[in-house]
Amino acid sequence: DIPENLDVLLRTLESNGYSVLVAKSGEAALKVTEQIVPDLILLDVMMPDLNGYETCERLKADVRFAEVPIIFLTALDHIDAVVEGFDVGGVDYIVKPFNRRDVLARIRTHLERARYAKALEELNAHLEEKVAERTAQLDLKVRELEGRDRIARHMFTVHELDEVLDLVLEVIADIVGLDNAMVFLQTDGNLKLTAAMGLSDELNQITLDAAHQKVVDQVRTSNQSVRSIVDDKPFVVVPILRDTAPLGLIVVDKAVDASPVSDDE
Repeated sequence: DIPENLDVLLRTLESNGYSVLVAKSGEAALKVTEQIVPDLILLDVMMPDLNGYETCERLKADVRFAEVPIIFLTALDHIDAVVEGFDVGGVDYIVKPFNRRDVLARIRTHLERARYAKALEELNAHLEEKVAERTAQLDLKVRELEGRDRIARHMFTVHELDEVLDLVLEVIADIVGLDNAMVFLQTDGNLKLTAAMGLSDELNQITLDAAHQKVVDQVRTSNQSVRSIVDDKPFVVVPILRDTAPLGLIVVDKAVDASPVSDDE
């Protein structure tokens, strides 16, 4: 709050490349910081309205200032004054009368520390995101392998084709999550609806036949988007192949909360 000290600080900081805002009281500082969050704050302790400790407490109560370093400028160099400054959220203190080189060195140190802390926080967040993504991929792979094992064990004994296809659809549902799915197999050169799951009870055979024709028509027409037979949502058509020979199609509506699938799955 002493104009001469403010003037010396302002000229020192600006001449060293810093952009500086000046507030002549604690209340003025709180008003300034309603609109802007600075990278660092130099705060006098002895001021006429709010003292520096009270101003610091008010600032640190705002989450925007949780990581902003606050350096106290004080003529009080006894231990209780220093400890109180740290207790309310200050990171350092400079005893007046101050040395310009000391002020610049402390400012530079705390700005660099704040930048490193922010960079580390961003890196940790990125690593956590990557870990979560990798965990989801591994979980998907485990469910895929378990599903393949179920199908393989099922094939050791003789079963009707419908039962095998129902198991295949059940495994797919466990792996990627489904709203509904259908299997079409080639019969005498034509696609035939052979198995289905998740279709509502009111979809009778006429509806299924119409759905079959719709899928066939849209798959054959490459310039049309394939839409769901139930509620017009996008869905996926997966070919069933033996070597390179087409045997049929699996038509899948993927559930909204399904696990992510990587490009190579």
